[in-house]
Amino acid sequence: MELNYAVVHELQKEAGETRARENLATALLSAQSHVVVDLVAQIVGLIGQRENMAQYGIFRDDPASTRVPDIVRSYCLAEDTTSDRFLTLTNGCMVALRDRAQSQNLATGGYLLFADYTTAGRRFFLVAMIKQRSGITMQGLVPTSITELDLRKLHQVARVAFDRLRQYEESPAERQNLPYVAFVSPKGAREAAGYFVTALGCEPGTPAAVATKSVVQGTNEFFSKRPSIEAYKYEAKEAVVQFLLACADSGERARLLDVVEVVRQFFPPADAPNLADDLSTYLQGDARSVPAEFPVAKSIATGFARFKYRSNQLKVEIDKAAVTRQDIGPIYFDEQHRRLVISDDDFITRLADALRDRD
Repeated sequence: MELNYAVVHELQKEAGETRARENLATALLSAQSHVVVDLVAQIVGLIGQRENMAQYGIFRDDPASTRVPDIVRSYCLAEDTTSDRFLTLTNGCMVALRDRAQSQNLATGGYLLFADYTTAGRRFFLVAMIKQRSGITMQGLVPTSITELDLRKLHQVARVAFDRLRQYEESPAERQNLPYVAFVSPKGAREAAGYFVTALGCEPGTPAAVATKSVVQGTNEFFSKRPSIEAYKYEAKEAVVQFLLACADSGERARLLDVVEVVRQFFPPADAPNLADDLSTYLQGDARSVPAEFPVAKSIATGFARFKYRSNQLKVEIDKAAVTRQDIGPIYFDEQHRRLVISDDDFITRLADALRDRD
């Protein structure tokens, strides 16, 4: 990770107060400070973990509600960025956060970390509320040491992807497939913490079809990349599909934590806790961007389901993902010549043994 710019401001407010104040830094933090870089890296790494599940979406198109979306767009879409522009952007965000906090009786303040960083060739703008006693030692508005972050103290985070925001602005026809904001805010304390997301202008915006497709494909990818569980990838995908179909039939939104629990049965018991956390983080990562919860697109889930057929002579159950229309996979469907070719070594060996027993 390369840190481009970072700064910490402070929002001062106690629960029950109707007044909030900003304590603004006048200079940026050193982008070479290992403490600052480690702080940003730890916060980024927490997004998507069990205690910090993210929603994916966009900025609200409501200029009267907050100026933050406009100033963030202006910064992220600019041809060049400077330290002065970054500091001006963060000051504008602080004004919006102060105004919103004053309207929430139970809202409390804390330190606000703003960062512009690049990782794996992609650039992001990050805002995170850090409560006191979270494992960080501060000297004024400068972090001087950091231990492992207390997850309970990291409840409000928003992250904007520069590339997706640009794609969203330049490709109106593809906008529904381009959520560019990830944000974390606890459901159980909407009045106390909800002002953070409101002030920044975030709203969920991942279409049901996109989320449904991503969670199925992402789960399959996760299993395929790990030798210890690869053998269960088809069973795991089928379990996820059936869970999604059950959600669709009941009209309930699918929760990512429930998806993880559904496939936990396929993890080796000793590794299950770590694999469950890794799967959650993987599905919430930038590649898949599965939100913490989402409505299920039944047509998409049905398309991933297994094909089943039964007659007097045949009983067949096939994972659709294993079937190809080219002779390169375990099951080749040659529609032109009306034949199905199975190239699975284990299946062929077992069938050969069974036929020898018959003969």
